Order: sequence, then structure tokens, then C-alpha cells
Amino acid sequence: MNCPKCNQPIADAEAKFCPKCGADIQSAVADWTCAKCGQVNSADADFCKNCGDSRDKQTKLIYSEKFRYALAVVAVILIGGLGSYFYFNGANEQRYLTNYAAAQRDLNEVNNIVVTNVKFETLNSAKPETLTEQLKTQKDVLDAQAKIFSDIKPFTNYDAQHADLITLLNKESEIIAQVIQVVSKPLDSTVDATIENIKTNVSAVKSLEEKIKVPNANFVSTVNLSAVPEQLNIFVAEQRKVNAAKMEKLAANQEFFRQMDDAIHRYDGAKSDLGKILESNQKSGMIWADYFSVLDRAKSERTSIRSTVSEIVAPPGTENLKRDFRAVLDSSISYCELMREAANLGFNNYHRDRFQKESAAKDVDAQVQRDYAAFTDAYNSAKNRLLNVNNL
Repeated sequence: MNCPKCNQPIADAEAKFCPKCGADIQSAVADWTCAKCGQVNSADADFCKNCGDSRDKQTKLIYSEKFRYALAVVAVILIGGLGSYFYFNGANEQRYLTNYAAAQRDLNEVNNIVVTNVKFETLNSAKPETLTEQLKTQKDVLDAQAKIFSDIKPFTNYDAQHADLITLLNKESEIIAQVIQVVSKPLDSTVDATIENIKTNVSAVKSLEEKIKVPNANFVSTVNLSAVPEQLNIFVAEQRKVNAAKMEKLAANQEFFRQMDDAIHRYDGAKSDLGKILESNQKSGMIWADYFSVLDRAKSERTSIRSTVSEIVAPPGTENLKRDFRAVLDSSISYCELMREAANLGFNNYHRDRFQKESAAKDVDAQVQRDYAAFTDAYNSAKNRLLNVNNL
């Protein structure tokens, strides 16, 4: 048969295309549809009767080996490209979402630790510096997560969740910082305002938790953060109560030491005066009447000081100071009495008995000096300790 297009003789009866022009032999003897406009044309028509497009042009374009090869290549590229896009896009999304899962785990763990530690029993028994150090560690965990999300770009369609999570992490970090502030300085004048700020931040955290919706991460915490400001209020109230009691003790101690200081000052003056007078008497002599008067005044002053000390109210922990000072005053009065007796013996010319009595008086005076030195050491040590509110 001959090709209907180029009239080339074709010996192969099963040939589908002309070996010379490539025409579709089968379609050349059958009606054909225009690829451009869809018009059905008769087998012997070389051009579309509707739009005039060439049948030969369409046949060569559609059935050429190069065209079909190119079409196959394009199809492979498209399929491969789309497959790669969806594969790698899905893989990148999963990697991105793992950050949310990690943030959720850290938030849950931190919340548990914070709520567990910020309980009245724990706050009241633990050392503030130990507790604040533990809270600081948890704050660092949240700050690290916030930095991770701040350093990466949000994945497609996750802009809102990304921004909300950064805000959530910063809010919870701020709550911990405020808790540390309250725990460290529960008596500070700003503590009530700080606790109110914590309440506000806790409400904001709850709203953000419910707002963030991402696959495989539920940010609604099972831990009740609202318990934190409630426990802090109880803790602060107790600290104020304890501090008020301390202030009351401090005031009582201050009054005790003020009165004791006055009494000690009077005793030091009386002791110094008597010593100077007795020394002067030994050097230059003294009229007996004046000598008796000096000893009587010395005894009277010490007796007056002892009465004053007896009236001083001794707060708990100071009773021994009052007792020891009274003992010194008793011995000092005894010394004055022995010296008075010795003076009487001397006035009546019983000189040997006088010297014996004066010797006994000196022994008493030596003991008084030792006891008074021990008393003043203990007194000053107790004064430094009991006037420091941190020791009460």
C-alpha cells in the first residue's frame, strides 16, 4: 500500500507509520479530531474544516518520538518533583514540630517542680537560698526553649502558634522570677504587688495554653499554677507574723539592754570613784568621819543600783545576765561593809583586827573584779547576739 500523505510505497502490511514521512497510516484512513478545536474531520481532509489547523502538523507533534520522549521526561520530572516536595516538606514539618513536643515536656516538668516547691510547708522549712537556686534552674530551662524558638523561623501556617509559644515561655519564666523575688524578700514592701502580677501572668498563661494548637503537643497543663500565688500569700502572711514577733522580742531586748547599760555605767562610775578616794586616803590620810561617809555612800550607791537591776524586766534569754550582775553587786556591797567594819576597828584602835578585816575585804574585791570581768564579756556577747533580729 502507499502512504496516504506522501504516496510512499509501504511493503509491510502491518506498518502503522510511514517510514518516509512518519504519517499515521491508520489514522490517515479514518476520521480525525482536531487537537486544537475538537472538530471531527474526514480521513481525506488535510486541514480542519473548522479552524484550518494542519492535520500533518498535529500528527507529527503528537506522535514524534522526540515529543513522546520529552513528554515522558517532563512527566517523570513533575512526578519526582512533586513527590520530593511533599516528602521533604512533610519531613521538615515533622522536624519543626519536634520542637513543640520538647517545649511541652519542659513546660510540664517545670510547672510540676514549681508547684511542688512553692507550697507553704516547703517554703516554711527550706532555706530560701536553696529554693531560689532550684527555681533559677527551672527558669533557665524555659529561657533556653524561648531562645530556640526565637532563633528558628516558623514553619508554613505556624506563625501564630510560634509567636504564642515564645510568649508563653517568657510569661512562665517571668512567673518564676517573681516567685524568686517573693521567696527571697517576703517582707519587702512590693511583695503584695508582685503576687498580684503573678496572678495576672498565670491567667495569661492559661489563655495561651488553650490557644496553641499543634499536632502531637497539648500545651494545656495539668498542673494548677493558680495555686502558686495562693501559697505565696500564706507564706508571706506567716513571715509577717514571725517578723512581728521578732520585732516585739527585739524591742524588749533593746529596752532591757538600755536599762542594764545605764546600771552598768553607774556601777563603773561608783567603782572608779571609790577606788580613787581609797587610794588618796592611803597616800595622804583622811579624817575618820569623811572616811566613814565615803564608805557609806559607796554602799548606798551599790544598793541603789542593785534595786534598779532587780526591777528590770529580763526577756527570755537574758535572765542569767541580770542574775550575774546582781551577784556582782551583792559582792561589791559586801566589800563596802567589810571596809566599814575595818574602819570601825581602826577608829577604836583595834588595828590588828582592822588589818585582818581589810585583808578579807581585799579578797572579796579581787573576786568581784574577776566576776565582773566574766560578766561583762558574757553581757557584750549576748547583747550583740540578741540585738540582731536575724538571731531571734
